[in-house]
Amino acid sequence: MKRKITILAALLLVSVFAFSQTPADTLWTKTLGGSNYDAPDYKETRGHKIEEGVFEGGIVNDTRTRMAVDDNDNIYIATSSRSSDGDVKKNYGGVDAWILKLNSDGDTLWTVVIGGSEYDLAHDIVINPNGGCVVVGITWSDDGSFINTGHHGDKKHEDGFVAFIDKNGTIVKLKQYGAKQVVYTDDDGNEVIDENTGEPVVTGGYDGLMGVTATADGNFMAVGYSNSYTDDLGPIDETQFWTSWFLKFDSNGKKLTSYKISEMYNSNTQHQYSQMLYDVEQAKDGNFVGFGYNTMGNLPFFNWFVKTDGIDNENKVWSEFAKDNMYSHQPIAFTQKENGNFVAVAYTTGLDRMPYFGGTDVWVYEIDGEDGGVLKENVLGGSTMDTPMDIITLKNGNVAIVGMSNSSDNDAFGGYGDYDGYLLELDENLDTLRMHKLGGSKVDRLWSIAENKAGDAFYLVGSSYSDDYFVNGNKGGTDLWISKIAQDPTLDIEEISVGNTVKYIPTAQKNIFNLLNANKKQITIYNALGKQVMLKTIYSDTENINLQSLSTGMYLMKFNDYSTKTIKFLLE
Repeated sequence: MKRKITILAALLLVSVFAFSQTPADTLWTKTLGGSNYDAPDYKETRGHKIEEGVFEGGIVNDTRTRMAVDDNDNIYIATSSRSSDGDVKKNYGGVDAWILKLNSDGDTLWTVVIGGSEYDLAHDIVINPNGGCVVVGITWSDDGSFINTGHHGDKKHEDGFVAFIDKNGTIVKLKQYGAKQVVYTDDDGNEVIDENTGEPVVTGGYDGLMGVTATADGNFMAVGYSNSYTDDLGPIDETQFWTSWFLKFDSNGKKLTSYKISEMYNSNTQHQYSQMLYDVEQAKDGNFVGFGYNTMGNLPFFNWFVKTDGIDNENKVWSEFAKDNMYSHQPIAFTQKENGNFVAVAYTTGLDRMPYFGGTDVWVYEIDGEDGGVLKENVLGGSTMDTPMDIITLKNGNVAIVGMSNSSDNDAFGGYGDYDGYLLELDENLDTLRMHKLGGSKVDRLWSIAENKAGDAFYLVGSSYSDDYFVNGNKGGTDLWISKIAQDPTLDIEEISVGNTVKYIPTAQKNIFNLLNANKKQITIYNALGKQVMLKTIYSDTENINLQSLSTGMYLMKFNDYSTKTIKFLLE
């Protein structure tokens, strides 16, 4: 029988932090995948692979995993996979898009693999009001799943794709959007020749979809990037190069609008810019807000917001930057609040107006939904790497952020291994209410978070190399890691020091007492009558003390850590 450990008092020493690392009350957790890499954490280059490690054209593009939850608490997940066995069962070549549906108990209802012989990356997913889900992503393929789906140009150039999947896991519609590469011509219609190579100057052909949302009129709006001028991205406009792409389509996949929006902040040379939108929301006033980055040459990555009415590129309502002049700030995701404002999260290597803890920190800030101005902000993290991956607005009005961390101090104290999943809940002032570290002894990250319909639990999706602590089982490489944890505010139990160096960290296993930095220390446990019930010398830095053999009740733990310390705990 599993029991809950509650620390009641530290009789000789207690270190209480300003907020708590809560013991994540795991309702269930599982891993899914095959023997290769699933829900992977790596970068693909926007361009065609000529040979191993060598790509033609493009810039670096991250993989991503996202989820959406329907009104019945079914969980839809869009990710990527290299596996062809285990829970994946099929691979068309390289990296494929992998779509799953689970019920609220974590049981797999179906999985779908979408791919071809090239790279195929799922980037976002949204619930279809008509049933099932809609997935957007990027593909270089014109075979496998993508035969006769309208690939533009050759396999050197990617297209955005849209997949409609019904509630039973059937692909109802799969279509590619984008444009083929074209040759530049002058005003007389003659080909423009490169003086150095003697070859015609070509442009366009690189198009991808990164984010999608359902619209109030029953359609869908997707965003991403493009440098094209023809097909789905015409007509040609030389002020638009590597920049944002808005694509609106109906429930049958029919294109309604497709256009690019660019913004230059300190140059008149558009071809020096690279701009991309990761995420999109429909604002309270019916317009659409996209969120991504804007950079030029070797300048930092700046967070970029653009608001449009969704009709064409002439109807840009406003465009704003959240930045300073010193450092790069990689945008990740944003969420809309009930009041119409937006809260964005990015990782930063420092802000000239905010604290900097080291490595990468979590930068969270709220912007005005009317004009895009920054209203409030906060920076969170520890002395090493703390990277956000997703943000949502909760039913209670707070926001929750997930990501990964290998810090063990400041706002990211504690941990279980190399990198851990990192969950923060922030109040309306963007101050931390609670923090969870979840994971195992290896590298783990949380990619996405959703709230259940009742508002009393979180669904978490990540990737993991681990097979211990919060992670049960590893099938090879990285696995897709899914958990449901209780969102109960009564779980706020402070992490406390139990010695000069040793700390107690609550675990997902309720009959486990987890100690860190415990090598060559001795513990003795006494029951409420003063009888010794356990004596143990520890020979490793991390030790899990199994209390399953003990009955419920009050206990004392004496801990020899240079000097003797004692804590009291209740086993329920």
